[in-house]
Amino acid sequence: MMKHIKLWLGILGLVIGAYIMIISCYEASWNLLTTSGHFNGAVGIVIAVLLLAGSLVRIGMRSSSDDSGSIISLVLFAIAAAIAFAATPIYHYMQNWAIICLVMGIISVLMIMWKNSRKEGYPSRRICVQGGCMEGSRPSLFWSNNYGRIRHPHSHLWTTL
Repeated sequence: MMKHIKLWLGILGLVIGAYIMIISCYEASWNLLTTSGHFNGAVGIVIAVLLLAGSLVRIGMRSSSDDSGSIISLVLFAIAAAIAFAATPIYHYMQNWAIICLVMGIISVLMIMWKNSRKEGYPSRRICVQGGCMEGSRPSLFWSNNYGRIRHPHSHLWTTL
Protein backbone atom coordinates (compact mmCIF):
# COMPACT_ATOMS: atom_id res chain seq x y z
CA MET A 1 0.00 0.00 0.00
CA MET A 2 2.86 2.37 0.79
CA LYS A 3 4.28 1.80 -2.70
CA HIS A 4 1.01 2.97 -4.24
CA ILE A 5 0.86 6.04 -2.01
CA LYS A 6 4.43 6.95 -2.97
CA LEU A 7 3.60 6.41 -6.65
CA TRP A 8 0.52 8.65 -6.59
CA LEU A 9 2.22 11.35 -4.54
CA GLY A 10 5.17 11.22 -6.93
CA ILE A 11 2.85 11.64 -9.92
CA LEU A 12 1.11 14.53 -8.17
CA GLY A 13 4.52 16.13 -7.51
CA LEU A 14 5.47 15.69 -11.17
CA VAL A 15 2.28 17.41 -12.31
CA ILE A 16 2.74 20.30 -9.88
CA GLY A 17 6.44 20.57 -10.78
CA ALA A 18 5.63 20.66 -14.49
CA TYR A 19 3.05 23.40 -13.86
CA ILE A 20 5.59 25.45 -11.88
CA MET A 21 8.18 24.85 -14.61
CA ILE A 22 5.86 26.13 -17.36
CA ILE A 23 4.95 29.24 -15.40
CA SER A 24 8.58 29.89 -14.45
CA CYS A 25 9.85 29.47 -18.00
CA TYR A 26 7.25 31.97 -19.14
CA GLU A 27 8.28 34.40 -16.39
CA ALA A 28 12.00 33.93 -17.10
CA SER A 29 11.54 34.60 -20.80
CA TRP A 30 9.38 37.66 -20.05
CA ASN A 31 11.99 38.97 -17.60
CA LEU A 32 14.72 38.45 -20.18
CA LEU A 33 12.80 40.09 -23.02
CA THR A 34 11.72 43.11 -21.03
CA THR A 35 15.03 43.44 -19.12
CA SER A 36 13.05 44.11 -15.99
CA GLY A 37 15.73 42.89 -13.62
CA HIS A 38 13.42 40.46 -11.85
CA PHE A 39 14.65 36.99 -11.09
CA ASN A 40 11.42 35.22 -10.18
CA GLY A 41 11.54 33.07 -13.31
CA ALA A 42 14.99 31.71 -12.49
CA VAL A 43 14.04 31.02 -8.87
CA GLY A 44 10.86 29.28 -10.02
CA ILE A 45 12.84 27.09 -12.43
CA VAL A 46 15.17 26.02 -9.61
CA ILE A 47 12.20 25.23 -7.36
CA ALA A 48 10.49 23.29 -10.16
CA VAL A 49 13.63 21.27 -10.92
CA LEU A 50 14.03 20.37 -7.23
CA LEU A 51 10.35 19.43 -6.98
CA LEU A 52 10.56 17.31 -10.13
CA ALA A 53 13.76 15.63 -8.93
CA GLY A 54 12.27 14.85 -5.52
CA SER A 55 9.14 13.42 -7.13
CA LEU A 56 11.16 11.30 -9.54
CA VAL A 57 13.25 9.94 -6.66
CA ARG A 58 10.05 9.17 -4.74
CA ILE A 59 8.66 7.24 -7.72
CA GLY A 60 11.92 5.50 -8.60
CA MET A 61 12.79 4.42 -5.07
CA ARG A 62 9.28 3.55 -3.88
CA SER A 63 9.99 -0.17 -3.51
CA SER A 64 13.45 0.06 -1.96
CA SER A 65 14.02 -1.81 1.28
CA ASP A 66 15.61 1.15 3.05
CA ASP A 67 14.59 4.77 3.54
CA SER A 68 17.14 6.27 1.15
CA GLY A 69 14.57 7.40 -1.44
CA SER A 70 12.42 9.14 1.16
CA ILE A 71 15.48 10.81 2.71
CA ILE A 72 16.76 12.06 -0.65
CA SER A 73 13.33 13.38 -1.63
CA LEU A 74 13.00 15.00 1.81
CA VAL A 75 16.28 16.86 1.30
CA LEU A 76 15.29 18.01 -2.20
CA PHE A 77 11.85 19.19 -1.04
CA ALA A 78 13.39 20.98 1.97
CA ILE A 79 15.88 22.84 -0.24
CA ALA A 80 13.08 23.85 -2.62
CA ALA A 81 10.92 25.03 0.29
CA ALA A 82 13.81 27.04 1.76
CA ILE A 83 14.48 28.77 -1.57
CA ALA A 84 10.78 29.52 -2.07
CA PHE A 85 10.39 30.88 1.47
CA ALA A 86 13.50 33.04 0.94
CA ALA A 87 11.95 34.55 -2.20
CA THR A 88 8.52 35.04 -0.61
CA PRO A 89 9.12 38.62 0.69
CA ILE A 90 9.79 39.79 -2.88
CA TYR A 91 7.40 37.51 -4.82
CA HIS A 92 4.39 36.68 -2.66
CA TYR A 93 3.01 33.91 -4.87
CA MET A 94 6.09 31.77 -4.14
CA GLN A 95 4.70 31.22 -0.67
CA ASN A 96 2.22 28.79 -2.24
CA TRP A 97 5.05 26.89 -3.90
CA ALA A 98 6.97 26.84 -0.61
CA ILE A 99 3.97 25.36 1.17
CA ILE A 100 3.61 22.70 -1.54
CA CYS A 101 7.30 21.76 -1.17
CA LEU A 102 6.98 21.77 2.61
CA VAL A 103 3.96 19.47 2.50
CA MET A 104 5.82 17.09 0.17
CA GLY A 105 8.74 17.08 2.62
CA ILE A 106 6.43 16.38 5.56
CA ILE A 107 4.91 13.49 3.62
CA SER A 108 8.43 12.10 3.10
CA VAL A 109 9.01 12.26 6.87
CA LEU A 110 5.68 10.51 7.47
CA MET A 111 6.63 7.78 4.99
CA ILE A 112 9.91 7.21 6.85
CA MET A 113 8.09 7.06 10.19
CA TRP A 114 5.42 4.73 8.80
CA LYS A 115 8.00 2.36 7.34
CA ASN A 116 10.04 2.32 10.57
CA SER A 117 6.96 1.67 12.71
CA ARG A 118 6.07 -1.32 10.55
CA LYS A 119 9.62 -2.71 10.79
CA GLU A 120 9.67 -2.90 14.57
CA GLY A 121 7.34 -5.80 15.25
CA TYR A 122 5.98 -7.05 11.96
CA PRO A 123 6.01 -9.92 11.28
CA SER A 124 6.91 -11.38 14.64
CA ARG A 125 9.00 -14.49 14.22
CA ARG A 126 8.80 -17.24 16.79
CA ILE A 127 10.92 -20.33 17.05
CA CYS A 128 8.67 -23.38 17.40
CA VAL A 129 10.18 -26.65 18.60
CA GLN A 130 8.10 -29.67 19.70
CA GLY A 131 4.89 -27.70 20.04
CA GLY A 132 6.35 -24.84 22.11
CA CYS A 133 7.17 -21.43 20.65
CA MET A 134 9.48 -18.71 21.91
CA GLU A 135 10.25 -15.28 20.51
CA GLY A 136 13.39 -14.94 18.43
CA SER A 137 14.92 -12.68 15.85
CA ARG A 138 16.20 -15.51 13.67
CA PRO A 139 14.26 -18.79 13.33
CA SER A 140 16.19 -22.01 13.58
CA LEU A 141 13.67 -24.72 12.71
CA PHE A 142 10.24 -23.17 12.06
CA TRP A 143 8.85 -19.67 11.94
CA SER A 144 5.38 -18.33 12.52
CA ASN A 145 3.49 -15.43 11.01
CA ASN A 146 1.65 -14.51 14.25
CA TYR A 147 -1.59 -16.21 13.21
CA GLY A 148 -0.87 -19.64 14.61
CA ARG A 149 0.46 -21.01 11.33
CA ILE A 150 3.99 -22.35 11.06
CA ARG A 151 6.19 -23.04 8.08
CA HIS A 152 9.30 -25.10 7.68
CA PRO A 153 12.11 -22.98 6.14
CA HIS A 154 12.54 -25.34 3.19
CA SER A 155 8.84 -25.81 2.46
CA HIS A 156 6.24 -23.58 0.89
CA LEU A 157 3.42 -25.21 2.89
CA TRP A 158 1.87 -23.67 6.01
CA THR A 159 0.50 -25.72 8.90
CA THR A 160 -1.91 -24.58 11.62
CA LEU A 161 -0.73 -25.02 15.22
